[in-house]
Amino acid sequence: MTNRPRIIALLAFHNEMEYLPGYISNVQRHVDGIVALDDGSTDGSGDFIERQDKVLEVVRVAPRTPHVWDEPTNRKLLIAAGRKYKPDWFVAVDADERLEKDFRDRAIREIERANVEGLPALSVNIRELWNSPVHYRSDGNWGEKRHARLFRDRDDAELDPRAVHGHWAPLNSKSDGGYPEGDLNLYHLRMIDPVNRQARRARYEMLDPENLYQPIGYRHLTDETGLKLTRLPEGREYEPLPVTTPGLGCVVLSVGHPPELVAAVQSLLDQPHHIEIVVVNSGGGTAARTLVASQAVRIVELPQRVLPGAARNAGISATSAPYVAFLAADCMAEEGWVRERLHAHRQGAPAVASAVTNPFRRNLAAWTSYVSLFCRRMPGVAPEEALLYGVSYDRSLFDRFGRFREDMRGGEDTEFNRRLAPEVEIRWVPAVRTAHRHSRSFGALLHDHYRRGRRMAAMWQQLDGPGAVSVMKSALKRFPASTRMAWSAAGPGERRWVFAAALLIVFPSLAYATGALMHAIAPRDEEPV
Repeated sequence: MTNRPRIIALLAFHNEMEYLPGYISNVQRHVDGIVALDDGSTDGSGDFIERQDKVLEVVRVAPRTPHVWDEPTNRKLLIAAGRKYKPDWFVAVDADERLEKDFRDRAIREIERANVEGLPALSVNIRELWNSPVHYRSDGNWGEKRHARLFRDRDDAELDPRAVHGHWAPLNSKSDGGYPEGDLNLYHLRMIDPVNRQARRARYEMLDPENLYQPIGYRHLTDETGLKLTRLPEGREYEPLPVTTPGLGCVVLSVGHPPELVAAVQSLLDQPHHIEIVVVNSGGGTAARTLVASQAVRIVELPQRVLPGAARNAGISATSAPYVAFLAADCMAEEGWVRERLHAHRQGAPAVASAVTNPFRRNLAAWTSYVSLFCRRMPGVAPEEALLYGVSYDRSLFDRFGRFREDMRGGEDTEFNRRLAPEVEIRWVPAVRTAHRHSRSFGALLHDHYRRGRRMAAMWQQLDGPGAVSVMKSALKRFPASTRMAWSAAGPGERRWVFAAALLIVFPSLAYATGALMHAIAPRDEEPV
């Protein structure tokens, strides 16, 4: 087409000051004007909209008590008002909805196609944002939601008379009984928060108690069965993103930028919650260059290699969320890692411990490492036997008890948790699961256990606990108990691997004990973990 189509946005609202500033910032860049209808707002929404440069007209409907939303009448009034401004096409966008980046250019391409094919209206993808401003729900019908929001102005428009869930596009603008798909995304913000989802369900159940306008009812608005969340496609996000306060800050601990760091960070980015992610990388490497493409990640580079407590403390200082978690670069956060932590914290837990899993499900060396080191952190372990590590903390605890010791080469979390013990309960939440990259060859397994034995002996020496010989004896005694505990905690299909690991676990136990003994014979500095 030779001339750029004139696109007018239609907006009907009632008391929407929470969403309208973001709406204006988002929508005005994509349209030639906005025609709005203020349906009896009492919070200043109408006055705010009237002051905006791109707003051509505001239709005012008088306030009434109780307020009753009249969708068909509002649609009729809006379209009639919009037609005065000579649009080629309308786009209907609610106050709590946002258009994707480059919507204007994409819409023009879709309109050109529609003109060629003789299509008077197009449906767009409705992406219901869920738990996060950058993730939408995509399981089942959620990933297929479309509404006819982009439609040509026409003199003979037949408007949908339904009181609820009516089409914006004229009914006589359908093609072959429906509205053809346009490759356009529209994001709905009001479903981000569970409280808003519950309120939306209650509203529709009041408006449509017999499910006349939606036979499946409205329970699905709060039902998370089968929940699958997808991150907004790169380059097709919306602007501006809502300003939200992350509930959880996560500090990723990295030394020398190991190659597995990227996977650790990605496992956090894949969590369907808005969180702070801070990578503390010490000892050089290229962490910043590798991760700079993600605006969701902050990099703290410490040129000199530091001990774990110092890295943790640097991360605490770089975050502001009310709860702080930690993830080693050789670990990955499994699905639910953030959700279950936040749920426990918000239920009153000041500190939340996590389980460990083995991501290498068919590797015997990894299973041997897993059973040897983490039998008491397996998700199925009895709560009274669980070791409380992988802890996230209420930030206020650092004000009350100080921070991590920076002079320890390992065990800084053990020492901190001992300070908490008289007053603060650490809650075991096995639904919070961290996948640990266990050794996948027996040479690496033995070397890893040797180093861990040395570090453990050094740690207990610093804490005035048992000496290196005691650590050595404990390592030799515990491998039968480790096998028994792992057998009890194993999930479906895991016991055969636990059994196979049990036949080999004596060797890493000996390596661990040897490391402890060597610390007693020839103590020396170990590299930080």
